[in-house]
Amino acid sequence: MLKSITKNSLVRSVWRLSRSTLMMQGTITYLLVFVVVPWGWAAERTDWLSRAGWGVMTHYLAAPPSSAGGKEVTAEMWNRQVDAFDVELFANQVAATGARYVLFTIGQNSGHYCAPNATYDKFVGIRPSKCSRRDLIADLAKALKNRDIRLMVYLPSGAPAADRVARRKLGWRWGRKGGWQLPGEPVGGRLADFQRRWEAVVREWSLRWGDAVAGWWIDGCYFADQMYRFDDPPNFASFAAALRAGNPDAIIAFNPGVRVPVIAHTKYEDYTAGEVNLPQLPQAVAACPGRWIERDGAKIQFHILTFLGKSWCRGDRPQWPDDKIVALTRQLIRKGGAITFDVPIRPDGEIPEPFLWQLQAVGRAIPQTIVPRKEIRFFEQNKTVGLYTWMERFRYRVPPGTFTMANGVLHFNGEGNGYLCTTKHFRDYHLVVEYRWGEHTSGDRKTMARSSGVFLHGRSPDGAYEGKFMAGLECQIIEGGTGDFELLPGKNPDGTEIPRSVEITVETADHRDYAGQPVWKKGGKRVTLADRRGYRVSWFNHDPDWKNITGYKPKSDLASPGKQWTRLDIICDADRVQYYVNGVLANEAFNVR
Repeated sequence: MLKSITKNSLVRSVWRLSRSTLMMQGTITYLLVFVVVPWGWAAERTDWLSRAGWGVMTHYLAAPPSSAGGKEVTAEMWNRQVDAFDVELFANQVAATGARYVLFTIGQNSGHYCAPNATYDKFVGIRPSKCSRRDLIADLAKALKNRDIRLMVYLPSGAPAADRVARRKLGWRWGRKGGWQLPGEPVGGRLADFQRRWEAVVREWSLRWGDAVAGWWIDGCYFADQMYRFDDPPNFASFAAALRAGNPDAIIAFNPGVRVPVIAHTKYEDYTAGEVNLPQLPQAVAACPGRWIERDGAKIQFHILTFLGKSWCRGDRPQWPDDKIVALTRQLIRKGGAITFDVPIRPDGEIPEPFLWQLQAVGRAIPQTIVPRKEIRFFEQNKTVGLYTWMERFRYRVPPGTFTMANGVLHFNGEGNGYLCTTKHFRDYHLVVEYRWGEHTSGDRKTMARSSGVFLHGRSPDGAYEGKFMAGLECQIIEGGTGDFELLPGKNPDGTEIPRSVEITVETADHRDYAGQPVWKKGGKRVTLADRRGYRVSWFNHDPDWKNITGYKPKSDLASPGKQWTRLDIICDADRVQYYVNGVLANEAFNVR
């Protein structure tokens, strides 16, 4: 599916795949030329965060956030959990929301971390290591990058609070006399030896991941005057340098704790940590002064981090309705701020659906719109780029081998209904797809015409149309009938009908097709069709005797014969969509919305 946007309305598009084997290769080329500053050219490190506007966080930990739990979790138990994390599932879900970045925990209080670190192991001496064998951060970064999503990481500023051995070996003590999570007078210790050790630990991770990690969110910097505000290292400057050892462009936030209004903690951070409890969110958004907060002559990007559940990574469903979260998000982004939403996560990496649906509501309301200025390839030699996958039977948990890439060609094994969807929205584009059929058919289409398609103006949620596809406008690919338009209605997660998934105006012939549906004719009578009727608009010379059988090939068919490649050109120009098959204009629609 290719998300797309016309000048008049939000749209989305999809490569639809059903129970027929298929091979595809495709690109988007530019249709209209605009002068736009390319991604990453601006001087500020946080420009990408400002453009993204919002993202997703989750606490993937061995114990609940801000708790003393995790002692019962052995190193082997932790390794089994981390090994079972499905990065493709998680990346597919995040991509389906439209979020442009993820904030993910390396670890917190239990002493279990989801990536190896020899420096940490050397200091603490715990055997077997509580750092996982698998580098989950590296694996997750790769999966997200393939979907054009950036990864940032979360880490406390101190040793794991619930791990007594690690605290002692690293030389860490909590900054108040009452101890961890208790009130009391400040201890006042600089803890310079600890800080040097901790900077060595984070430096190893930073060098390991390089530019795969776009930023850091450092928790617990509550005692900045005692630990970091010094001219000589260790200080905020040396801490920031360690965090950027592997990526000089990484953005950093140091958390001072919950502060409303949100504050900038130091000139050595790039964006505000902005920890805000959900009930405080309206006040924090209202107090946003604009994109920047100044601190000691430095401009710090305004950012808020809050949760959608009962608390951090807790709850069965969002606490507030979609429209309230959307309104606050839109208000903050218009001011120039950015916001990250924390949601629960299951041990295997799945985001619970109620939270996924709310994130998708934010994504629909605040899309990322792109007008292509150069060729964009979704299929590279051995991988897809900028796409996520969804299947009727498996949803976001797509089995390996369902879609495979080889030499720049996408192969679909034909087992079930589903699609690939772009992670971004586009408008004013020229989409080029080449396809040919494989031999295999299965399921309810075993003896039917091989069928696929490209969806435009796709309307989430995923599976809105009969649990199979997105609602929207389909450019049909089917044996003997490639060139048709189909309008597919859809339903929301609560079962209510989507009021208007897509509407088009077409010029039609006086006659109808084999099933009584309109036939496109250039200059014919204009009619407006809406998806609630489930219309199809046949291409101008559709076979009147078309049969839904495997291998059907009428003389009028525009598609290439046999195993030759068929080229499709789909041009979206403002609110007009043109569908070409092997260079012939087969169908056209206006006022697409």
